[in-house]
Amino acid sequence: MFYTTFIIDVFSRAIVGWKISTRMTIDMVVNALAETVNGS
Repeated sequence: MFYTTFIIDVFSRAIVGWKISTRMTIDMVVNALAETVNGS
């Protein structure tokens, strides 16, 4: 099973970041947000 975290722009509703993992953890969500903010 895989878990996907999407980071969605509030205004345009576009997906601006995402991350896939085999486990749903806080680190997965934080990493997805950090990569989106840093532009990685």
